[in-house]
Amino acid sequence: MKEFYSQSFNDDVSQLKAIGLVVSNLVGIGLILLPYLFQQSGLFPALLIMSAVAILLNIFSYVLLDLIDTKGMLANIEAKLKYKQLVPLSLLLVSVGAMASYIFASGQQLFAWLNIDPHYGSALFFVLAALLILWDFGLSVEMSMNLGLLLMLALLVSMGVSTGLSVCQNCIFGTEFNPILLISVSAFALFGHFAMPQVIKLAGSKEAAKQAFFSGFFLAFIFYVLYGTLISTVAIVEPVSTASLALIFPPALAALISLTALLAFYTSFIGIGVSTVHLIRDEMKMPKKASVILVLLLPALLYISVREYALLSIIELVGKFGGGGVLLFSALVCYAHSKSDTEKSIPSIVSKTLFFLFLTAALCAFIF
Repeated sequence: MKEFYSQSFNDDVSQLKAIGLVVSNLVGIGLILLPYLFQQSGLFPALLIMSAVAILLNIFSYVLLDLIDTKGMLANIEAKLKYKQLVPLSLLLVSVGAMASYIFASGQQLFAWLNIDPHYGSALFFVLAALLILWDFGLSVEMSMNLGLLLMLALLVSMGVSTGLSVCQNCIFGTEFNPILLISVSAFALFGHFAMPQVIKLAGSKEAAKQAFFSGFFLAFIFYVLYGTLISTVAIVEPVSTASLALIFPPALAALISLTALLAFYTSFIGIGVSTVHLIRDEMKMPKKASVILVLLLPALLYISVREYALLSIIELVGKFGGGGVLLFSALVCYAHSKSDTEKSIPSIVSKTLFFLFLTAALCAFIF
């Protein structure tokens, strides 16, 4: 992970592309899961909980920034923990859960767009993404930034053409309120903090990076809220598919929504895969090829378990692995911050409070 964060960046990259990099790390599976959760929980309580999660993660951003230095992001966190293995374990949970969910959901998007069998669609997505990781060892930073900007444009177009369609009134009030699942999925959807060290190196200083990161964070939150609200109020959607939208939307709009989701999945899959490879290499001292094979093998096996043996639903997979892992990692960071004696922008009492909140939410996500 430290090696990944030490790669060089161009000094002349614009602020807009830096924001695009943050958005590309943030926007992913939430495009499919949040509209479904909005419908299940009702718009008002869903937006209230998601806003609360966004505020807590916004404060957490300052906590994390206090711990980032020239050694990278993990060194200062692990130095304050007795059980250092919890840090890479939490990140591995996030990575494996996210990558498996992208494999699963991509098959549904290809089915909605091209009527390809979801099994074959998922296999095609996995092969194309795996080849890029094996061949080029991940997307370049420049490509990630450009894809982030393209993703923002696609979201704006999707939301624009969705506006004015007939509203599904029964979708606004909700049928089943699940706050724990909503918290964990929202935390996973809004967690783009792994991009922080990249943005700092790109901007040249923490102060300049803060503006880019928080701009990207705010944009991603607004995109999620508007997109989730629009999609959830024009049709009854399924947890992982836009296939049902083809029955409501014009074919071109259904295809655009699926393509937007696929772009988000592909960008996030590659970025998370490369980050996890470096994490395993640094923490487990594994060779590069073995690390890549392990990173691709674990989500593939988890996908097969979810798809073929129905051990977990896709939304439970994201909630327990992705969201639970994010909340556990956030709790570990806040604990390390509270024990740190370096200069802080956030008081220790705040990080201690966040530690208990994140740890409680993580335990609930894993148990329930």
